[in-house]
Amino acid sequence: MTNSKAPSSPTHLPTLLTLFRPSLSPYESFYHDLHSHPSLLTKESRTAAAATLHRFLQHHLPPIGGHGLVAILRNGPGKTILLRSELDALPILEQTHLPYASKVRMRDAWGPSQLLLSAKNAWSSTLVLVFQPNEEYLGGAQAMLDDGLYDKIPMPDLVLAQHVVPLKAGTLGVSAGPVLAAADGIDIRIHSTGPGVNPQDNVDPVLVGARIIVRINDTLAGDAKQLVLECRQFHAGRPGADYRPYADVNVDLKTWDSGVRVKALEEISSIVHAECAEAGITDKPSIKQSVRAPLTQSDPDVVCAVKQTFTANLDAELVEQEPLSLLEDFSLLASGAGQGDAVCVLVVEGDR
Repeated sequence: MTNSKAPSSPTHLPTLLTLFRPSLSPYESFYHDLHSHPSLLTKESRTAAAATLHRFLQHHLPPIGGHGLVAILRNGPGKTILLRSELDALPILEQTHLPYASKVRMRDAWGPSQLLLSAKNAWSSTLVLVFQPNEEYLGGAQAMLDDGLYDKIPMPDLVLAQHVVPLKAGTLGVSAGPVLAAADGIDIRIHSTGPGVNPQDNVDPVLVGARIIVRINDTLAGDAKQLVLECRQFHAGRPGADYRPYADVNVDLKTWDSGVRVKALEEISSIVHAECAEAGITDKPSIKQSVRAPLTQSDPDVVCAVKQTFTANLDAELVEQEPLSLLEDFSLLASGAGQGDAVCVLVVEGDR
C-alpha cells in the first residue's frame, strides 16, 4: 500500500514501524479494563462504547448488526482493505490469578489502526476497520450484512482478520487454502411406534438413536484431517415428567473439503433411514441440516505476499498452519452475501 508519498525500498516498512509504532503504555490500562469486564455475545455495548473513545473510531458509523462498529479512513487512491476484529468473548474461566483476570479472552485491532493513522502520509488506500459483534456464536458477520453493511461502506478488495489458537506465544500461522473448518448441524428426530410412556411395548427410539450414533461414527470417523464428528445432543424426555414418542439427536459435522462434506451428509442421511427401517419404524425420520459456519480459506496469492512481508519485517515466528477444527464467520464479510468478490486472509496467532 505505497505511493509516491513514500519510498518503495525494502527498508521502508521497517522504518515506518520504527517511526510510528504506537506506545503500548496507553493501551495497558485500556486492555486491563476490557479484560476484566468482557462483553459476551450480543451484549457488547460496554466494549463498543469503550472502542469509540479511540482516536480512529471517534468518527464511526452508527451501529451495524447490533453493536457492530465501523470506521473508514480514506487516504487517497488504492485498494480498499477491510480489517476485522471482534467485540465479544467466550465465557471461559481464566485461571491466571492476575489482578485483571477475566472469564474470557479478547483481542483487538486498536494498535495497528493507530500505526496506520499516524503514518497516513506514507501510504495510499482506504482502510475499513470493522469491530464485529457475536463472533463466538457465529452470528455477527451475517447480522452486519443483513443490516446493510455494504450499503454503508466501500466494497473491500481484501478482508483481513486474525484468530487466536493454541500455538506458542509470538507465533503466527499463515496458510493458503482451508484454514478453519466448515460446520454443519444435523438435527435428527427418530420416532417410536407408540407413545413414549411404555417403551417396552414399542420400538424404543433411544436404542435406535444410539445405534445410529455408533454407526455414523464407525462409518465416517477416522481421519481427523478429513472430518470431525460429534454428537452434541441426545434428548428423549424425562420419565414421569416429559414422555415423548421420539428421540432428538444432534450431530455436528466439521469438514475442510466440499466433496467430503457432501458425501458425509449423504452417508448420515442413509444411515438414519436404514436404521429406522431395520427397527420397523414406519414414520420416516426427520433430518434437518443447517450451516453453522462457512469454510474459512485464505487466498494463495495474498498469503504469499503476507508471508514475505511478515518474514522481512516482524520478529514473530512464522509457521505453516495445518487446517484447524475451529470455526469463524468472518469469510462472510468477503463474500458479502453474494455482493462482492473480495479475497480474504486469516492469520492465526499463538497465545501460549
